[in-house]
Amino acid sequence: MEIFLTQEIDNEKGYVDQVVSEIKAVPDDEILNMLITCVGGDIFQGDRINRALLEHAGHTKATVIGLAASMGGVLLSAFDEVEIDSDAEIMLHKAHIPGIEYDELTDEQRQGIDRFNRRAHARLESMGVDDILLDEIFLSKEIKDIWLTAKEAESVGLGKVVKIERRNSKPFAIAAKLDIQKIKNDKLKMGLFNKNKKVTRVATLKDGRQVVFTSEKETIEVGSIVNLVGSNELLTGKLRFQNNLIAEIDEENKVSAMEEEEVSNEVSDDEKAQMMESIKELQEAVSKILEAMNAGGEEEEVAAAKAKVDKEYEDKMKEMDETKDTLSALLKNTLEVAKNIKGNFKPMKVEDKHESIMDDLAHLSTSEKRAIQLRAVLNDKNTK
Repeated sequence: MEIFLTQEIDNEKGYVDQVVSEIKAVPDDEILNMLITCVGGDIFQGDRINRALLEHAGHTKATVIGLAASMGGVLLSAFDEVEIDSDAEIMLHKAHIPGIEYDELTDEQRQGIDRFNRRAHARLESMGVDDILLDEIFLSKEIKDIWLTAKEAESVGLGKVVKIERRNSKPFAIAAKLDIQKIKNDKLKMGLFNKNKKVTRVATLKDGRQVVFTSEKETIEVGSIVNLVGSNELLTGKLRFQNNLIAEIDEENKVSAMEEEEVSNEVSDDEKAQMMESIKELQEAVSKILEAMNAGGEEEEVAAAKAKVDKEYEDKMKEMDETKDTLSALLKNTLEVAKNIKGNFKPMKVEDKHESIMDDLAHLSTSEKRAIQLRAVLNDKNTK
């Protein structure tokens, strides 16, 4: 059964939904032959086609007619067999979002792109594609466009060159109109992924699952089409996102309404009890330090105890960020006591004690002081 991939890989008008549905409709006992003349498109929508092909239980074959470029070229990694028309060309590069720097992407976008590239690299390697070529494409920090003629593609193990009989059909007509040289010169810009255009993005649901949606904004909006990543399961009803947004999804996977879930600032009884227990533990730690100070403890022990309280101070302050102000103030006051100990406490030294004793004898005469010192020397000798 033949399926055509002849448009930009984009789902704004439901094109990718149509392609995925056609893939699912192919019986497992029939060969799925996808005729490709495609300039590429959206990585996340391309990943939906890629996964649908990998999930198909029957034999899959790609037939490149005119051009398989960018996502259209990387998709070849999903097929069991690849044929390339002798007049066709292929362009491969690492999957990315043109016009948006890697550092500007969200964590979900980066993870999705990295995951797709790793899978494509591994699949092409298992097909026998040249390792040096794959490393140049997928392991380079730069985005490198690798253009291959049909013969070059065959020589690196990407597919088999065949002479396809020309027919009066849509994919061949599109292939004939493609100006490959212009596409090369324009580096596949062709209006794809400019910042004024809707781009497929990734979002995470409350339960940890990821979805893709198309939007000009960073966040999902009414009218966006939502699809579950890595699954063909239809999403309907209410979806809760990690950013507290709730989207109402209709039967066509389209967002019909959006609302933001209110987050309660109330502290439960269990949370209060837990915080009071933490305060109690910290107060006990402060008391131990004060006891060590009063007993003239070793400086190293006191320093270690203070360091422990300093660490607990930082940890407890972080825990208190989302609690009620009253509890926060109580804990903060207790912690301030511990924090100030370091600056206020100095262990008494032996010489300080000696000077203090001599100050107490300041009112005695020289002879009386001398008598006390001699008595002390005699006591030392008797003790020894």
